Amino acid sequence: MDGKANVDMNDHLEPSIYKFILRHTLKDQVWLVIITVISMPLVYFALDIPKTIINEALGGRSASFNIAGIDLSQIQYLLALSFGFLLLVVANGAIKYFVNVYRGVLGERMLRRLRYTLYSRILRFPLAHFQKVSSSEIIPIVTAETEPLGGFIGESVGLPVFQGGLLLTYIYFIFIQDIWLGIASISLYPIQLYLIPRLQKEINRLGRQRVQTVRKLADRIGETVNASADIRINDTSYRERADISQRLGVIFDIRNEIFRRKFFIKFLNNFIGQLTPFFFYSVGGYLVIKGELSLGALVAVLAAYKDIGPPWKELLKFYQTAEDVRIKYSQVVQQFELDNMTSPERHLNVPETFPNFNQSMVASELSLDPEYNFSGFTKIDFNIDIPCHTAIIIKDQDAARGLMLLMSTLETAAAGSYDIDRQPTIKIPESVLGRNIGFCNQQTYIFNTSIRNNICYGLMHRQLPDTDDRKLSTPRLKEAIASGNSLEDIDGKWIDIHQAGVTNDAEFQQRILQILRTVEMENETLGFALQSYLSAEYDQDLTHSLVDAREKLQQRLVAANLGAITETFDETAYNQNLTVAENLLFGTPSDSSTTINMLATLPAVQQVLRQTYLEKDFIEIGIKLAELMLELFEGVDEHSDVFENFSFIKASEFDSYRALVRKSRENGINRLGKKEKQHLISLTMQLCPEQHRLNLLEPEVQKKIVGARKQIVGVFGINNNILKFIEKDNYQPGMTVRDNLLFGKIRYSKRHLQPQIDAELKNLITEMGLMNLLLSVGLEFNCGNAGSLLTNGFRSKLAMARAVAKNPDILIVDGALAGLDPESQNRILDAVRAERKDRNLIWTTSTEENLGSFSRVLAMDNRVLREVSS
Repeated sequence: MDGKANVDMNDHLEPSIYKFILRHTLKDQVWLVIITVISMPLVYFALDIPKTIINEALGGRSASFNIAGIDLSQIQYLLALSFGFLLLVVANGAIKYFVNVYRGVLGERMLRRLRYTLYSRILRFPLAHFQKVSSSEIIPIVTAETEPLGGFIGESVGLPVFQGGLLLTYIYFIFIQDIWLGIASISLYPIQLYLIPRLQKEINRLGRQRVQTVRKLADRIGETVNASADIRINDTSYRERADISQRLGVIFDIRNEIFRRKFFIKFLNNFIGQLTPFFFYSVGGYLVIKGELSLGALVAVLAAYKDIGPPWKELLKFYQTAEDVRIKYSQVVQQFELDNMTSPERHLNVPETFPNFNQSMVASELSLDPEYNFSGFTKIDFNIDIPCHTAIIIKDQDAARGLMLLMSTLETAAAGSYDIDRQPTIKIPESVLGRNIGFCNQQTYIFNTSIRNNICYGLMHRQLPDTDDRKLSTPRLKEAIASGNSLEDIDGKWIDIHQAGVTNDAEFQQRILQILRTVEMENETLGFALQSYLSAEYDQDLTHSLVDAREKLQQRLVAANLGAITETFDETAYNQNLTVAENLLFGTPSDSSTTINMLATLPAVQQVLRQTYLEKDFIEIGIKLAELMLELFEGVDEHSDVFENFSFIKASEFDSYRALVRKSRENGINRLGKKEKQHLISLTMQLCPEQHRLNLLEPEVQKKIVGARKQIVGVFGINNNILKFIEKDNYQPGMTVRDNLLFGKIRYSKRHLQPQIDAELKNLITEMGLMNLLLSVGLEFNCGNAGSLLTNGFRSKLAMARAVAKNPDILIVDGALAGLDPESQNRILDAVRAERKDRNLIWTTSTEENLGSFSRVLAMDNRVLREVSS
């Protein structure tokens, strides 16, 4: 599937909203106009039939009537006209329905096109632009500010034509009845047409000012979020609130003025609109009395004028909306029409074959765009052979970043020339540069997806045209074409394993595992695997092997004097490292969206508690626990993390639990309601003796809980779809891989010894040949927003892994491992150098250590590159 087939190479934004509309929807708008014109005669006849009914069918003196050569009685004639009127009403309603739906779909389609175009242009923005404009400004433009444009685009031609056609039809009908009533119906329109544009002009100016002010507010709020730690440590929250208050006040003043002017226009329209019926009643009534106008005609005129109001109001409203949208669109264009964007030809051009870079990188008098605040160096020269390893010693980090932006072609030089293999980089398509140049530094972005997808990100250039690949369904494909969107399917195959240097999926999997070892990600990835949850269907061979490994692991732990670190699962004993709910049910939910505490509230479980006399015990323990929480956390700030981490009760629930405890102490637990008892039982269900050490669970209660397990099994049944009971010979999907291997829990008091446990786990996993399978599990771990679920060191390694996996001709590493200790940096450097043997590697560093084996060593001194050694 060729995604380029539907990409507009000249994706410039039209300067006006109507040019954008006509460029992409001219045929649709013409079709809407045709439908509208066709509907106008039907509207006219729907107005004329009531007059005919009153004047002829009801007020006429004839005993018979003729329609299309058919003689009808008065009643038959009345019914024929009535059903004709009903048919016209249905036809007009159907046409309106069709037009409204068509306009809505058309508007949403063009909104999709506009947003896609804006997003595509963001991908072409120069990096320097993102230093001046924050994401908090760009995001609302693409999302919120474009929303009104979609509705307007669908109505831009069809609505004024339709409403204007209705208006002209009604006016024509009134003029047909009486010319003076017709003049009266339109007499005040010139006044409105004169005043409203002049009043609207000031509203437009205020609207532009409001949009700009709101954008600045969004940017300021974004800055507050990013600087939240600095605001707190410097106690400047009052100043920040004052700043935001002032900005909100400015917006309030603008909106207040808009409301005053906007609703004055509305008042003026309503006032003028009510003057016209005065002329109808007075002049029309006079003509009826004089016999110059029939009563049916006057009634029809009044009905027509009643219908004439909505189209006129819709046209006035449309004019105001059009002016507002015109402002919004022009401001959107202003933000996304940059002079120094990457050309669409260079951005989208994908050649049939991709040449390799294998000669040299040559720069002459290279300078960075002055928009960068670290662009003090100018006229940089370098000549680097591609198939060699080059180290660049840089003390000035600003200079380093500027040089790397230019060398990696992330930014275009403001002056000078930069050629790769004797080709000017400014003429090389981005698709070629993106495949042949790899770059990573400490700012490399980690996406909110799996570790695997982050490693493979540099191989996902275009959807692969495999015959078994997923295609867009026909409706989605047609809509993507109509909206000018991508024709590629995000759920299809994207990873180009051939670029990685392998020929099949099995080799690629081995390649990823080798990269993990190269950048020393293996231990952390295994750790992610051990804390993962595997469904029973994930890999039955793997889950069976994990079950088989349990006994061997226990033997190893005992031999290493680590057996006491864990408490194994025993259906005949109470586990001190599980909660009450986990001990009672002694299993895990079959549905991952259900928690064990939710299952503990089921009526069947509550019935077991009553039958085993545990309900009273749990309620009493819950009262004691609630009292303890109320005492411990009295006076603690309700927004404190302490509540989240240590309290059984939410801060918002303190008052209700205080009242519940008082009621139980005063009236006894038997006077408590069903829901009140359940609240107290739920507290007890969360209690874990080893973790909380509150000494609230007496041994007798623990024995009763163990004894109740058999009844729980009897209630649910061994094989059920709700709860999977813990069994020694089965894998437990609701537990982590680590807990499944240990068939138990690491004691809370021994958690600091978990690395020793994991070391034994790793040795056993390696011996059993399960390492690669579990690493594959760990690779599916989600990294979180910007890698927030990863350590700083692991993020650095992951960035390095992505660059290596890309297998580029040129690999530039700009201090990407600075967050690691020197020994780790040196080991990974040696491994990457071995990985890149006989291929290019450019490595920046702030020291001169471990550089002896590099083919060349350069240094940036006073922002000038010079040779250190060869």
